[in-house]
This record gives sequence, structure tokens and C-alpha cells, in this order.
Amino acid sequence: MLTFNSISSYEEGDLYKILYKSYESLLAENIKNKDKYIANWKQFDKDSFSQPKIGKCVLMTYLGDKLIGFASYDPRHFPDYGIIGHNCILPEYRNLGYGKIQIENLLKIFTNKNCKKVKVSTGEIEYYLPARKMYQSLGFRQVGKHQDKIRGYDVIDYEKDLL
Repeated sequence: MLTFNSISSYEEGDLYKILYKSYESLLAENIKNKDKYIANWKQFDKDSFSQPKIGKCVLMTYLGDKLIGFASYDPRHFPDYGIIGHNCILPEYRNLGYGKIQIENLLKIFTNKNCKKVKVSTGEIEYYLPARKMYQSLGFRQVGKHQDKIRGYDVIDYEKDLL
């Protein structure tokens, strides 16, 4: 059974390490802008610990007593919509449904906050195919596509109505 906890027992740098480990195989591929990925992850980590409002929107995911990943969200547009941020699972725990459970947990949070809609984006490259399938299986629909300057490739935008 998965449990979700705050980042209060972590320190700056820990989220970056989890992101790096989770996406290390992506970085090993011939991906453009690796330095921008890393800078973005480091900034997210820094902001999560230096700004309590951001940090409380990061949920660490445990399987028993083992940390297996985390999910984050942006509530600044509630109740009109919420945005799913990072959703990462460490490689050794992938393809077991844990990422989907993380997203279902965020959807419960959004619903409890009377959020009307959820938005999320993920890469169009092959690496992100499991994420795209997961979002679609949860009822998200594709609403657009755009070039992401940090990632250097197209990103697919999804939405899901909640209310």
C-alpha cells in the first residue's frame, strides 16, 4: 500500500536527486538541453524548500518504508483548474501502477478543493509513452501540443474535467 507524506523530513537537494535518478535513462539518451533539465529540477527543488506554499504541494510516495517517488501540483488557479507538476517514480518501481496511484491521489486532492479541471503536460517522445497511456487511462484528453523550450521537443497537453 502506498502512503503520501510531506517533504518536511527532507532537505534542499533531495527532490533534485530523486528527479535525476528517475530520469537518468532519459538524460543518457541523445536528448537536447540536458543542462536546462537539470537547472529546472534544481530550481524546483530550491523553490519547494524555500517557499512553504510550494513545498506543501509536493507529496513523497512510500511503499511501506521505502521512498519510491513523488508527485507535485500547482494550486494557484484553483478552483478553475489545477496543474499536475512532476510525477516521478524511481526506475526500480516503474510499470507497477504507482505513478497512476500518485495521480489518483492528486485528483482526490483537486476534487476535495472543488477544482473544476486538471491540466498536465508530458513529452511526445517515445520515453513518455507510458505516461501518456496512464493519463489517457485516467480520462485525460489531449487538448494541444507545443514545443517546450526546456525539453527541446514537443509536449502534449492534457485536461480532465472534475466537476
